[in-house]
Amino acid sequence: PDNPKIDLKRGKWTGELKDRLKNAKPIFSEKNIRVAQYRPFFKQWLYYDTTYINTVGIVPAALPTSKIQNVLLCVPYKFNGEFSAMVTNVTPDLELVHHSQCFPLYTYENGHQKENLTEQALQAFRRHYKKCKIEIGKEDVFYYIYGLFHHPGYKQKYANNLMKEFPRIPFAPDFKSFAEVGRDLAQLHLNYECGKRHPIEVANISDNFTKISFKKIIGVGHGGRIMKIDDKSTILLDNKTVIVENIPNITYKVNGRTPVEWVVARYRKKIDRKSSQNENNPCTNADIADIIKMAIHVGVESDRLIGKLPTEFEPVEWKRPQGPLFWDTSQEFDEVDDALDDNGEVDDDDNGEVDDDDNS
Repeated sequence: PDNPKIDLKRGKWTGELKDRLKNAKPIFSEKNIRVAQYRPFFKQWLYYDTTYINTVGIVPAALPTSKIQNVLLCVPYKFNGEFSAMVTNVTPDLELVHHSQCFPLYTYENGHQKENLTEQALQAFRRHYKKCKIEIGKEDVFYYIYGLFHHPGYKQKYANNLMKEFPRIPFAPDFKSFAEVGRDLAQLHLNYECGKRHPIEVANISDNFTKISFKKIIGVGHGGRIMKIDDKSTILLDNKTVIVENIPNITYKVNGRTPVEWVVARYRKKIDRKSSQNENNPCTNADIADIIKMAIHVGVESDRLIGKLPTEFEPVEWKRPQGPLFWDTSQEFDEVDDALDDNGEVDDDDNGEVDDDDNS
């Protein structure tokens, strides 16, 4: 239609969306309904139609249909916080990690699968580890990189670089251990919904609740101020009923939060008060006790696996390469254009913080 009716309750309207609707007549199709990885350890339904989606990035090449089997390794782009990586096998949201740039294991063109890691990169790994007499395939390199991205020493040493540019990949002395741990971490993070649960007691919870939250205690906050802070060992239901205590300490974080913190942040009733007034309530029919146990297990097991990584993560006197990456990133940058100002810097309105009020 030349002048589409603007109904704030039916979506977030942009100039691009209005223009596309003037030229398109979208028809609903169940085939466009797919699961998306909206935030770490939190999925939502997505209606995947390019009429309504501003930027699709690499998704058409990596996940052209919901039935395609693939793994995407997602890293942040120009993030002012601690570097973290996440894998997913469903369509990722741009903010899965900050301004996600996703590198798939495979790409697809006209129904044909193609390995995305370059042959040049594979041969570089094989040459370097030739004396180790180990078989190295492209999947091995993929999971080696995922293991490396979780190494505390690597993240600490190159923290400043990782805030500004894509990560560079050193040849760790023990390739096999990094690849094995990386593969185990990926399987844990991909299959968290059907994985093990932490053996912790969680109180019986009715379906009629609106949020979960951490218990507040008096403690020392930013700048040494005495203030109320989260006691992350205890979760409350609707700010009053204790449902779980003695949650073990978890150091593994992705996009600034532990798996338990992500569950607490997402499982709450929200209303988009800025425009649509629509209600988003993931608490409906959610087995929150099972979800909490899942999140604790993922956090504790991630810490255990990361602890198995070798101490050395790069050769002695290694110099970071300035050449091309192992993947063609030309399809990636369109995703973040909207979040950058004219100088190529992250928009100050974002401040690198996670938006808890996003109801999309």
